[in-house]
Order: sequence, then structure tokens, then C-alpha cells
Amino acid sequence: MSVQKKKITPKNKPKTRVKKTASSNSIKYTYKFSNPIVLGVVAILIVVSAVYLYITYAGSARYEALQPIKKSTTAGAVLPIIYNATSLTGTVRYASPSGSNTSACIASDPCTLARAVSQVSTANSTIILAGGTYRNQANITISGSGRNGLKLIAASGQIPEIRGSVEVNGGWNTEAGYKYISYTPRAIEEGMGVAFDDEKNMMNLNSSEGRYADQVWIGNKALKQILDKSALKDGQFYVDRANRRLYLTANDASKSSIETSRPGDGTTNPRDRLFSISSTGVTLEGIRMNRYSANGDDYGVVLVNDGAHNFTMKNSELSDAPYEGVHVGQVDNPTFKNVTIHDVAWTSIGVNQSDKLLLDQVKITNTDPFDEFSSSPVSGALKTSRTRDSKVIQSYIGGNKSHGLWFDQSNINVVVDKNFMKDNTGASVFFEISDGLTMTNNFVATTNGQPIKMAGSSGLRLVNNTLVGGHDPVGVYMDNRSTPGCASNINLCKSSSYASDRQGRFAPYIGSTMDWMPRIDVMVNNIIAYPSSLSSMCGKTATVGVCITTSWGSGAQLATTTLDAIIHKADTTRNIPQTIISGNVYANGTSRIIRAGSQDYTSASTWSSALAGPPVNITGLDANAKVGNSWVNTDGTGTDSLINASAQAYKIPVFTGSNAIINTYIPAGTQQYGVLSSAVNPSTTVSPTTTPPSSTPTPTTTTTVKPSPTTPVTPPPPTTDTTKPSVPGNVKSKIEFDGLKFAYYTNLTWTASYDNVGVTSYEVRRNNTSIGTSTTTNFKDYNLQPNILYSYDIYAKDAATNSSLPANTKLTGRCFIIWCWGE
Repeated sequence: MSVQKKKITPKNKPKTRVKKTASSNSIKYTYKFSNPIVLGVVAILIVVSAVYLYITYAGSARYEALQPIKKSTTAGAVLPIIYNATSLTGTVRYASPSGSNTSACIASDPCTLARAVSQVSTANSTIILAGGTYRNQANITISGSGRNGLKLIAASGQIPEIRGSVEVNGGWNTEAGYKYISYTPRAIEEGMGVAFDDEKNMMNLNSSEGRYADQVWIGNKALKQILDKSALKDGQFYVDRANRRLYLTANDASKSSIETSRPGDGTTNPRDRLFSISSTGVTLEGIRMNRYSANGDDYGVVLVNDGAHNFTMKNSELSDAPYEGVHVGQVDNPTFKNVTIHDVAWTSIGVNQSDKLLLDQVKITNTDPFDEFSSSPVSGALKTSRTRDSKVIQSYIGGNKSHGLWFDQSNINVVVDKNFMKDNTGASVFFEISDGLTMTNNFVATTNGQPIKMAGSSGLRLVNNTLVGGHDPVGVYMDNRSTPGCASNINLCKSSSYASDRQGRFAPYIGSTMDWMPRIDVMVNNIIAYPSSLSSMCGKTATVGVCITTSWGSGAQLATTTLDAIIHKADTTRNIPQTIISGNVYANGTSRIIRAGSQDYTSASTWSSALAGPPVNITGLDANAKVGNSWVNTDGTGTDSLINASAQAYKIPVFTGSNAIINTYIPAGTQQYGVLSSAVNPSTTVSPTTTPPSSTPTPTTTTTVKPSPTTPVTPPPPTTDTTKPSVPGNVKSKIEFDGLKFAYYTNLTWTASYDNVGVTSYEVRRNNTSIGTSTTTNFKDYNLQPNILYSYDIYAKDAATNSSLPANTKLTGRCFIIWCWGE
């Protein structure tokens, strides 16, 4: 049965609303935002657009797994932190930038940070740091059982910045075209066995400037130190150590906000670290720490000493240090959670002989900003020695002018999972003479560095990683200390340095599996793509995806092995399972994908066949590997062909024995190449680090400060919460279309307000009329009319019904044909 269509004539044509403006006689044709004709056409266009986008972008095979991993670049601290102050327990003391050394350290009379620490005498106390810049706070010792469990935490909604530098307020003298001030240089002292105090010893140095701890800043820019005054130019500084002067160009000296290192005293070597921690369970939270000029022997801006177990740093930042940022020694359970560290010159975090180190959603960037330090013997974002059960998860390690994660000397059982590592000039992961590396679901990209370097290390488990660029993306190397049997008999070791490598807290736990011989246990479902520079260890004449060496050194120090020791059958006497290699994807601009020993392989079949024969004699290894550029885009993402072939990837089994740890991070049954789409995204949204604000009114806040045995402290009187929340920030309004409701709406967004107790809700008013509340930082306003100016006010509310001042945004909706927008 046919349907007669009604003919539209001028008489029955739908009328368009007409509106005259008050300022002119012109007529404007407008559309109601919920006009069904408009919405119908929009719906059709949305469907068409969706089909187009699906064809376009699905056809280009953007590998969905890569995107959540890339978002880990947002790992790091999120400041300020927000929490309910009433959740804090124990004795509470207060510090502020304006506090004095004689204050009572109570809410109404805060003191300096150093005094607040000195006043703590009972375990599990808290020091609340008000926001602002703290100066002249250095070499603070946290020790003794009375400070066990001490928490130093930022006041809710505030950012305390503890700064070690000093301000320069004039006093410049003129010399030729330069300006100088009196300045006593920082002392030079060695650390970590590196002789920085020896002018002739360039160990670990790219340039002699790296020996000096002095620093200078103009505003937020750090200046580079030079050693030739005649070459001084803008952006640099020179220290005349003999005459105790610091020079800038006349132009730089004329600028404001100049700061230098805290000067030395010329006779002794005063420390210039912030904290030296020996008490257990100490927490630093919500704090920004920068511009301390600790030298090598200071061992870090924050030194976590032997026995300071359960140390935690979270939602904190540390930057601008000439040697180490944080040093941890012989400490169990040190934890770094949502921490940002940048612009530390030598090593951002150094760890020695510690158990269960955890880096979770940590961001470390721009280590060695002036390229003063070489890559050995100590440098990089993280350097560990002789640790057990270290984990680095969901973190961003990028742009460091040295190694990223360096596990060196007798590390036992390391996990590197769901990290994004980019453009580190050394190895992004360097696993050296250690045993047990489980590396799962990481994305590593570099141009001149190396994604993974494993030297003289055993127990390598590489699963579902995407490795792009660099030289030898997977490098499995012999070491001149590598010798079969060395683990059980020190006399068999090629190097006398082995004795020290085997000493320390965990020497009794080393066992027979750690013999400093390279050994691959599992290598499955990895994408190894487009090495961008010549192989460093396999010929240096071409690029290669996987480089496996079977010898190292020369003469008496020559160490050799055979391929069957690296890719091996099971060894029941040492509880070592047979090697599993399967499902790897190799993309290379040249024909060489693997070099093992002296043999090159250009296809999966020749590689698999070679492993099936002597000396390895294991059939089927990597038989289902995929080789060729058609499988992988240049950024490491899989093409359509690879995505559609996921069912051919190696199906992760329920692993047993030493490989069982893999299932903790890669579920059994997984079949996918490269990083997984289910990777946890360490986003900028960080859960509150203490009890979140209550949704119900909070009782009047009272804080009791327990007096110490030696210094009576009067507790503050009970107070009523009358503090208003801060004004919501960065309010934005935007016209958007709701495809489910087929209507346009104003999408209001803003950044969170802060409150001493906690924000509970936000009230939204449109043109001075309340239209609703939100417990998030987002609100949608429907039923809008075009060409009307809407003014929105956002008020933050706390549990005590205090209301902030309003934040405002204005918007007028405009439409053209079917499209509507705000202006």
C-alpha cells in the first residue's frame, strides 16, 4: 500500500519563529534547540558521520591498545590534594611559611617546618603544612621511635613548596660586561663511589661542570654552569671559586626573580639536603620540594636511611637537584605513589639493598637536563642495586638523558608493568647481572636509545610489550663477568668485582638461578618494530630487532656461552622451565630481524628451524611469529591485518613455577599482540589520599595537640568551621548535542574548589536562578533557547554550609541551518 506524501505549499509550510531584536528592526530566524526537524537531520548526519569515521579510522587500523598506555604520560603528582582534615588522627602540629622558631606549632600559632619536626615526640603524629613557599629549611632530621609513623602532609587544597635556594636582591657589582655577587661555592664531594672531588677523574662525567653542586635560576628557568668566564652568555652562570664570586651577564643580572644555591661556608661542608629520615613509616604527601643543592656525599635531597622501613612519598614533587633526588638504602617497602620528579642531574631515585620497592604512577622526566653526566656507572631516572621484589607500574619514564629504569647488580625478581617510556637516551629498561625480570604490557619508544638492555641477566620474561625504534630493541647480552657456575662458586667468576656484587642483605637469597648468564624464559606476543639506529652489539652494520650475544670481553676476561644456555630446555635441578618463544611480531626496515651469536635471521621460518636444531633442539619456538612491515604502523600500532589476526597470537596459559607471576599481570586466555587494551590508565584523576569529604554535615572541628614531655604546648580552643571554599576555577561553557535525548545543551565544566574540611557539592545558577547542584565538576543544562544570553554562576559548598564566591561564565547559543554552537 503506497503512502501519499503531503505536498508542502506556502500555505501549509511550517512556520519559522521570528524574533525582532530590541536594538534594530532586523528580523532573525532562529531554531529552538530541541526542534524535532533539526534533531532529525542531526541524527542522520551523526549516523553518516559515524559510518564515515568507522571506515576511515578502523581502516587505518589505529591500534586501540596503544591509546590507554599513552595516557600514562599523565602519571605523577596531582596537586593540591583534597581530604577531610577531621580524618587525621594522633597529635597534630602546624607549620607555615611565616611560622617562627618559637611558635607553639598549633593551628593558631604555626611554626617553621624544622621546629614542627623537632616538637614531635609521639609516634603516628601529623604535621600539616600550610600552602606557600618555605625557605631556610634544610638538613631536617627525622629519627627516633617517637617520630615513627610521622606524616608530613599539605593542608587540604593548598600547595606547600619547600625551596632550598636563596633569593638575590641586588648587590651586583660590575666587571667588564658581567655582573657578580659575593658567593661561597658549594663543596664538591663524591658519592656512590664516584670520585667527583678528583678534578682529573672524569668518571661518570660528560663535562667537568657536572662535578659542581652550584645552581642558579631566573624565574622558572635553570641556568647552565660554565667553567670559562670569557664564554659567559645569557642563560649561563660562572663561579669564581678562588675569589668566591658568582657571575651572570649584565642582561641576566638585570632580571627579577634570581635565585642561587644556598652558599657554602667555605670552611666545612654543610649539607644541603632537605630531609634525612631514619624513623619508620614516615610519609611525605602533597608537598613540592625543589632547588636543594645536595652534593654527591649528601645522598639525595631526601635521604631515606637504613632501617627507615615503610617510607612513603605520594602526590609530591621533587625537582632541581645537581646529583640525587631521593636515595633509599636498606629499607623495606619504600613506596612512591603519584610522584613527579624532574630536572635532577645525576639520578632521580637511587635505591640500594631494599626490599619491595614500589613505583606506582610515577613520572620521571628530564634527568640530566644539561647533559653533564655519562650513562655509567651511576645515572638515570631510577638506579637500583641488590634489591628484591621491586615493581615499577603504570608510570611514565621519558626524556631522560641517560637510562630510564636501571636495575644493576644482583636484583632479584623485578616487575615492570603497564608503563610508557619514551625518548630516554640510554636504555629505557636496563637489567644487569640480575635475576628475574617480568616485563609486561609496556610501550617503549625511542630514536637513539635502546628499549630493553639485558646484560648478564637470567630469568627474562617479556610478554605483550610494544617496542619501537632505537638500537637492538631487545638486547640480550653476555657480560664479561658471566660464567656458568659462578653463582654457586665465586672462584669461577671472571671478575673479582663479583665478590662485592654478592654481598649485602640479600646475598643468602641469591641461589643457583642467578649466575650472571643471559637466559630467556618467556618471550611472547611482543611487537618489536622499526629499530632506528645501527645495532650496538650485533655487527654495528645494520639495524636488528633482537640481538643475542654469546660472548663478551677478550683475553683472560673473555666470557662465552652457547645459544642453548640462553634459549634453553628445562633444568629441574635449578627449577628453571623450558624457554617459551611465540607470537612475536617483527617489523624492520631492513631484512635482518634477529641476530643470535654470529647468525642472522630474516624470516620466522629460518629462526624457528634454527632453534629446532642443535644446540637448542626445541621445536616450534616462534613458529607463528609474524614478520614484515605490513603488520605494524610506524608508531608501533598494529595494522588491520594484525588486529584481525589476534586469534593467532599466543594464548597465555596458566603458568606454573617461576613463570606464574606473569598471570598476575596478563590473564590466562589473553590473545593479543603488543600492549593490551585493558591496560590500566594512570590518569590525572587520583583518589583522595586520606578520608574523602563526607556527604553529610561534619561536626565542629577540634584538634588536640598533645604536649611533649619537654615543651608544654597549649591546645587550641574548639573552633567552628567558617572557612569558605575557594572559588571554582576555569569555568567553561560549551553547546553540545545529546544523541540520546536529541537535544542541544550547555555543558558546564570547572576545576575543583578547595576547602579546609571538604567540598560537598556545587550549586549552579542560571541568570540568578538556581537550576540544580552537582557533586562533580560538571553540569548539563537543557531546554535552551537560541539568541539569549545565559549567565551561569557556580558556587562551591562545604559540609558546614559555607558557600564560596561565585565563578561565572556567559554564553549565547547560535544556530545556522541545523548546527548550533555557543559564543
